[in-house]
Amino acid sequence: MSKAASPLGQTPDGAKTENGFSARRPRRFALLLTTLLTGNMAISLVWGSVLSLLMSTQIERIDPASKVANLALVSAVGAAVSVVVQPIWGTLSDRTRTRIGKRSPFLILGGLLGGFALILLGTSNALIWIALSWCAVQLFVNMSQAPLQAVIPDRVPARLRGTTSTVMGLGMVVGSLIGSFYGAAFIAANALMAGYVVLAGILLLTMVLFVLVNPESSNREEPRDAFRFGRFLRGFWINPLRHPDFFWAFMARMTLLLGYFGVALYQLYILQDYIGLGTGAAAVVPIIAVASLGGSVVSMLICGPLSDRIGRRKPFVFISTLVLGIALLIPFALPTSAGMVLFGLVSGFGVGCYTAVDNALITEVLPKQENAGKDLGIANIANAVPQIAAPAIAGLIVTLTGGYQGLFLVALVLTVVGALCVIPIRKVR
Repeated sequence: MSKAASPLGQTPDGAKTENGFSARRPRRFALLLTTLLTGNMAISLVWGSVLSLLMSTQIERIDPASKVANLALVSAVGAAVSVVVQPIWGTLSDRTRTRIGKRSPFLILGGLLGGFALILLGTSNALIWIALSWCAVQLFVNMSQAPLQAVIPDRVPARLRGTTSTVMGLGMVVGSLIGSFYGAAFIAANALMAGYVVLAGILLLTMVLFVLVNPESSNREEPRDAFRFGRFLRGFWINPLRHPDFFWAFMARMTLLLGYFGVALYQLYILQDYIGLGTGAAAVVPIIAVASLGGSVVSMLICGPLSDRIGRRKPFVFISTLVLGIALLIPFALPTSAGMVLFGLVSGFGVGCYTAVDNALITEVLPKQENAGKDLGIANIANAVPQIAAPAIAGLIVTLTGGYQGLFLVALVLTVVGALCVIPIRKVR
């Protein structure tokens, strides 16, 4: 574990620092990576199993005829909570001073309270209670997720952040995939409550394990500005003129993911109507998911560490955008099941490369390293908003253009815009 940096940009033993944090390779770096992997897998296991399977089944049992609208309503409200609370938890963890550091209390409390919220969700048998419980899950699981993401700028020097981001990205994609099998298994066993209880245990265990394996030093003596509510609120606005690199990185992430999710979240309807599979479309979705996962894992393992080795991030963003653009043209030119599976493989490769490198890039353009938790929470809005807005925007495009070909072309334009947004970034090569 790296020692806490002093206000003068020096560690207590005089080691050089990067932006006030240790430039040394963290002690027990392999254990740090391992627990980052398991922590992110646990959180993604929650998101991957609850929304699309466990909670969806609960909602269907309450009112089968209105299940689609009810699920959309509950998921939208939960997503709104997530967008708001991530930067808030990040800000609070930035300002926390305790004997066990500033992130550890939130990791443990988030795991504990998030677990209770999951169990409460499992006991809910009315739509209003499901919605409120899901908001509680978003509130408290993000209490752990926000500070966990801040571990990279807190503890990892810039030269190792591509590798670390790769590990975190792998945790997210693998956790989401496992979540699909996990949720399906408990649904098949008619044991939804047991599924929630086990999830709660996994979440708490991984957060406690991370804190025990990677203990923080006491930061009770670190200086802290007096809290002012007005300044607190203004902190959620990042001035693009004062911090242009962060602004352009945010916009690049927002536009590229908006283009990708506009197609990815509509893949069932694309298979049904554009490819013409009708009721047989659902059987192809898991095949596309596995192909996408394979492409993502391969590209993450290659691109993240390689970007560390050569000390560059921008070229990988351009390459990932090019690959994603090619992927979007595949179903446009090849409207078949094979074309969609190939789209999943190639787009997975592009998005995997982008995720591994972009997570590292964003940590290197933060406005203030001491506000890393808050600023990373704001950056994650660029992840959440496309997933919320993409279905509505994609539906409008399909309606206006009279088909899915227009959707592929608009998505391609958005990915190109995302690549262009990286060009003005000066701090990162």
